[in-house]
This record gives sequence, structure tokens and C-alpha cells, in this order.
Amino acid sequence: MGGFWLNWAVFIHLPQVKKQHSLKSQKANNNDPMMIKQKASKSHALLILLSITIFILFFSYLAIMRHERLQSMGYDLGVYDQAIWNTAHGRIFEFSEWRGKDNWFIEPGTMLGQHFEPILFLAVPLYWLWADVRALLILQAVIVAMGAVGIWLLARWRYRDAAGRLSRLDAWAALILAFAFLLHPAIQSLTLDDFHSIAFATGLMPFTLYFMLRRRYKWFMLFAILTMMVKEDMPIMVAFMGLYILFIQGFREKERSARPKAFAVGSGVFILGMLWAALAFLVIIPHYNVLDASPYLWRYKAILGDDGLTLVTFPHIIFAALKTLLGSRALSYAAGVMLPMAFLCLFDLPLLLIGGFSFMMNAASAFDPQQSLVGHYSASLTPLIVAATVTGIANLTRFFRREDHFLAKWTPARIKKAPAQRWHFILALVVLLFTLHAQRLDGFTPLAQRFTWPIINKHQRLAQRFFDQIPADASVSAPQMLNPHLTHRRQITILPYDRSGDYYLIDILRNWPNDTPAGQQWLLDNIVHAPGYGIVDAADGLMLLRKGAPQRPVPPEFYDVFRVKAPQPQFSASVDFGDAIRFLGFDINQRDGGPPTFDLYFQPRHPLKKDYFITLYLADQSYQPLGAIETTQSALLWFPTSRWQPGESVKIPFRTIPWDVSQLESWSVALGVLDGEQVWAQDSRLKPVIHAYSQNPRLLNADTLLNLMRFRRNGDRIEPLPDPVLLEPPHSATPAASAFDDLATLEAYTLSPASLRPGQALSLTLYWRVQSATNHNYSVFTQLLGPDGQLHGQHDSPPGNGTLPTYRWLPNQLLPDEHHFRIAVDAPPGDYQLLAGFYDPVNGQRIALKDGSGDYWAIPLRIQP
Repeated sequence: MGGFWLNWAVFIHLPQVKKQHSLKSQKANNNDPMMIKQKASKSHALLILLSITIFILFFSYLAIMRHERLQSMGYDLGVYDQAIWNTAHGRIFEFSEWRGKDNWFIEPGTMLGQHFEPILFLAVPLYWLWADVRALLILQAVIVAMGAVGIWLLARWRYRDAAGRLSRLDAWAALILAFAFLLHPAIQSLTLDDFHSIAFATGLMPFTLYFMLRRRYKWFMLFAILTMMVKEDMPIMVAFMGLYILFIQGFREKERSARPKAFAVGSGVFILGMLWAALAFLVIIPHYNVLDASPYLWRYKAILGDDGLTLVTFPHIIFAALKTLLGSRALSYAAGVMLPMAFLCLFDLPLLLIGGFSFMMNAASAFDPQQSLVGHYSASLTPLIVAATVTGIANLTRFFRREDHFLAKWTPARIKKAPAQRWHFILALVVLLFTLHAQRLDGFTPLAQRFTWPIINKHQRLAQRFFDQIPADASVSAPQMLNPHLTHRRQITILPYDRSGDYYLIDILRNWPNDTPAGQQWLLDNIVHAPGYGIVDAADGLMLLRKGAPQRPVPPEFYDVFRVKAPQPQFSASVDFGDAIRFLGFDINQRDGGPPTFDLYFQPRHPLKKDYFITLYLADQSYQPLGAIETTQSALLWFPTSRWQPGESVKIPFRTIPWDVSQLESWSVALGVLDGEQVWAQDSRLKPVIHAYSQNPRLLNADTLLNLMRFRRNGDRIEPLPDPVLLEPPHSATPAASAFDDLATLEAYTLSPASLRPGQALSLTLYWRVQSATNHNYSVFTQLLGPDGQLHGQHDSPPGNGTLPTYRWLPNQLLPDEHHFRIAVDAPPGDYQLLAGFYDPVNGQRIALKDGSGDYWAIPLRIQP
């Protein structure tokens, strides 16, 4: 909390800054309607206060709700919470979370073995007042929000004219840029990424830069020292500030008498920063780590080489790092972090280069999250980029108006003559628009397209019952997402890395990062059936075990997590697999970076004495199977079909989708239920019988698989293609109205592309209205007949590529029937006919048109040369 009060002290210091202006300037301000009055200045200060208060309240609420919804993590919220709680009790930065993890255990269990973050001492008094993990989440929101004040102060100072006056437009520009800081997705995401000490840098950095640029070196040194205390790499960023003072403010200082001071401060800060970083990286962290080095050096193996970080290898490392920074990966990351600020930060490149080392740390890392544009890894860069945007706007405006600058040569005279404050305001609005766009795409407020208000469900509320049963002095082993709720104790470890707790607490819905069938099987084998442990409580997927407790069966309430009282699937169905299981429908869960996942709903038709294998299949564009999930899904490991009871509905999530669809433009997913686990044995599959289905009743692979959904790739996104039961052809279809005997009428068709050429792919969809049922399995032919009387392309198959065979047709159904083929490359240009009709594949006999005009229907089209 010390940083919080210190920032507020600077905020209160603002009136003293204003007093530095001369009486003459104040009088000019009072007489000039363009200049901001003291009353207006106070109203802007109140707006800043209001905006950061809203930010603090809103993001504290979201962060706490995330925690209460069991989404916070042992790494890192649990680690920081336990270390600060232990420090508050006299055990400096002690923690036990890493025990058993990848042989990284830090002796004697202090966070100094992974990071050097003395700024955390400032959070310790907070735990003397309120020892609660939520206090850290609120503190983080407060610290981050205070950075907006520093940005506001910096802009108000930077946009003053030569006489020290601030216009109304400049004052609004400063306010807008402070708002842009608070709206930046990277700033917001930091408050929702558990807790990290680097959040202090986000709040401190704007003030540090503000005092540095104003040459108020005493205040700068105070904030520079606080910034160096944040984390072991921050002293290097502060050292770069020293270089900025030395070379930019020192050599460019107009008053020669001020140069020695800038030289002294700059060189002193640089030396102090580098010595601090060397002490942290080369002495303190290795001393407290069994690896004798930072545990994160593996991320930079490509740069560091086999010898690691030493003074001897330092020159080589610098050159390797520079090479990495020029790569496409680093440039893409740089563009991403600057885009929300409209790239205007580039107009103050010297200030931007202060973050060069921090940028290199992220861009050169083999750990992909460090190149993420959200989260805590960009926490030190984002405020620097916003600050450089503030000064970059001022520089760009000056460049417009300087006759000797190359930009001025391309700038119209009208722009050159426009007042500087007008361009400050316009460019600030441009930044705000870019930030709002970024907020819309990736933000965390109601303005964001993916924002939803958090709701605590029954399962998440139930978890508190289990937390309350664990004594405060007992050791616990728990998964990542339960861990931060239990960290106010001397020993807590994370499953599956360590199993030394007196208590085991598991949640099969919150088992990250091992939420896979293999990870769930590990829980069953090593925790639920652990010798010497007994179940204390179990319900809705949560289970508490205690060492020495009597062993007893898993209570039935534990399986409530899979039971659904009144399922309402996104795509409903009533499909029986044999006489054993009824399928009720499914939900699709879209996710970034991979194929969608599914929730499937079932009912047992009677008590099941065996465990049926339920799985999903991947099929190509023509509905031919390509792959299958051959491992039992996690839900079926815990709740196999033999435990299902008649009358209850069961939800089975399919979260582990192993197949690679990166090379497919479109594909389908189908459902199979097997008596056994031989996924490719057709005779072991229970035949689906469709009673009702919201999709067209497509069955694949000899009618043994039920098609669920088709998907297609649209750029980086994967889109579902629902196949609903149709009542009428789509409006875009061309009417046809041609009846084939008593079997079906062709009501309409679609044909693409509109313009056809030799060698081109042709797609035809026929919409058949069923007139009467048949026991025959007819095929549909499509033939492209040229002006020369020859065939130049064709496709024959049962309707729906075999998924909608005519023997399953019911009267009055409207069924789509797709056909795809390629036009022959030697097809001559001219007028063609696209023929369509039915035939019996056994004897080749075609079905005649009911009006007696022939045995096919023809679509006229033209092939272009």
C-alpha cells in the first residue's frame, strides 16, 4: 500500500507544480479564452479521480469474481499470496508451491530463488490489516490505475506552450490519453492475470518517466529506486533511463550549467541499475536456487548457448539478442504492442528504446506467453509505450511545423498553420479510437465483443464447504485452481507435482494443467485410491481426502457434476444407439487456437451392466472418416455408463480433441457408441435410430455414425456450419419443380461459382422434396454435357455423399444433396447442360420424370474460354 499513498502524494503535489508559472503567465491564462482556467483544471482532476475509481472498483470486482469462480491459479496468485503472508509472519518470502515441480524446488523455500522483488515488502502491512488474498487483487487494481495519473501529468506538462500555458484542447488531449491508458487491453488484463509484482511497474513507470523528462531528479530517483525494487530485470530498464538522461538530456541540454547535473545523474543511474541487476541475476537468485541460476534461463537457450549468462559470454549474448530482435517473430510482437497506440510512440524513439531490454526479454523467449499482447509479460512495456505516445504526439506536431524537418516538406501549409493544441487533441482522439478498437477486440469491459458478466455457479459456491473443512495448520496438496484459496499456511503444494499434504483436495472440473484423460486417470489411481487416505467429503466433482481417515466408497453425490436435471442442448436430438443409450443433443464450445469442443447429452434406456465406449470421429468434406478419438474421455473415466441410472440425464464433455485439422478447409464431426474400444470395428458400433433431430439426419460409415456438425476454416477462425432440417429451400436457391416418378421432386438448386472455366471446381446442391418412401438405395448422377456431346465432368453418389440414403427418406422431407466435381481442363468453351437424376446402382436403371419428358433434369450453363 506504500506505493498507493506515494502516488497519491504526487497527485496532491499537482497544485504546487502549477505555482511554478509566473504571475504574467497566470494573468495571460485568465485573459485568454483558449487557455484552461483553474476551475476547469480541477474538473479534469475530478474526472481522472472518477475514472481511476471506476477502474479500481470494476477490475477489483472482476478479479475477485475470477478468484471466487475458481479461475485463479496457484502459479502465480497462490505463490505471491503465501510468500507475502509468510513475510507478514516473519518468514521472509517463504513459500512451498514449487515443491516437486521439475526439480526446481528452491532451498530453503524462498521466492528469492526465482525472482528478486523487494517491492513486495510494501504489500506486507496490508496483510497486517487484512490477511486475505483478495487484498492483493484490489491492491493490484489500485496500483495499475494510478499509472493513468502519471500519464495525465506527463501530457499536461508536455503539451504546454513556451510560456508554460495549457490550452483547453491540450488539457482534453491529456485527459483522453489517460483514458486510453485505462482502456488499453494489456493494462486491463494485468489486473485479471492473478497477481504479479510487475504490476507495480505499470503504476510507477509513468511517474518515473514524468519526473525524468521534467528533470526533477530527486523525485525521479525516488521513483527509479521503487521501480528497480519491482523485479530483477527492472533495474536494467532504469539503467536505460540513465542513458537517456546522459545522452538526450545531457548533451542536448540548452543550459550548459545544467549539463553536469544530467551527466552525473545519468551515469549514476546507469551504474546503479546495472550493478543492481547484476547482483539480482548473478548473486541473489543463484544463491537461493539449487540450479545456481535463474530457473527461467531455459527460455533463452537459443541466445545464451551452453555456457549460460556470464560476464564472458555477455558480448556474444548481446549480438545474438540483436539478431533475434530483427526476426519476424519479434517484429510481429512489436507491431502488436504498439498498435493500440496507433504507432505514434515511434515518434519518440529515444524514449521508446528505454524498454529495449524488456522487449528483448519477451521477444527472444522460447516461452510463447511472453509474446502475448495481454497478461503480465507486457506490464513494464505498455506504460512506456503510452508515455512515448504522449511525447510522440508532441514531437510529431513539432515536426509538422519545422521547416527543416523532412516531414514538413510533405505537410500541406494548412496543417503547418494549425495551432499545435489542435493537433495534440486530434492525435489523442486517433489514439483513443485505436484503443477502443483494441478494446472491442481484446478488452475486458462491456465494450468488448466477448465480455460477459461473471456468475458464480453452484459448483463454485460449493467449493467453500470443502475449504472450511481443512484446518489452518494442516498441510494441503491441491490442484492449481483450488490452491490460492488455501495458501495461508506453512505448507501447500500443487497436484500432481507433490503429494505430501495431510489433506488432498481435488476438483475434476478444475484440474489444470492436467485436465486430460491421462491427468484424470492419474487422480483416480494416485489420489482417490491413495493408500492411507480416506474420503472426508465428496460432492459435484469435488473431493476431500485426509491422511488416516477410514476408506469408504465414493458418495453418489460426487457424480452430480455429470448429471443434468433438464438438459437444453444447443442442438437437440432423440437418437437411440441400439437399445442401450439415447442421445439427447449437443453443445459446441468455440475456442481460440484449436478445433471446437463438445458437450454431449445422454440418457440410459435401462440399467446398463457394461461400460460402453462413446467417442467422436473426424470426417472429410465427403463425410468419409479420417480419424477417431481412441482414448476414454475424462467424464467417462469417473462416470462410466455402468453407473448411469434410468431417468437421469448425463452430460459428457469432450475436451480432448487430438486430431489435426490445420490442413483441412472443411470437415465433419460424428458420434459413435461402441460395445468395446475398437473404434474402427463397424460391427461393434451400436446402430443409431433417429426419432428426432434438429439437424438433417445424416448417418456415416454404413449408417453406424451420427453426423453432428460440419465445420469450415475462415481465416484463423473455425466456423460451425449447421445443417438444419429445412421446410423450404433457401431464398438464394433457383426454383426447379421437376418430379422424378413418385420418389421425389427437385424443388430448387444452387450452383457455384457463377462464372465457370475449364479446370475449375463446380459445386451443385440439389434440394429434394420426398414424395414417398422407398426400400431402394438410389444414387444421384450429375453430368456436365458439352456442346460436343461429350461428358466433361460428373459426380455420382447416394444423396448427401451417402449420408442421406433414399431408403431412409420420409415423405415431405426436404433434403439438401451436395455434389462437387472439377470441369475437365480440355472442356471447350460454349453452352453446356448440367444433368441430374436418379438411377439404381444395381442395374443402372434410371428413374423417369413424372411428366414423361425424359429421365434427367438439365441446368443450362456456359463455360467461358
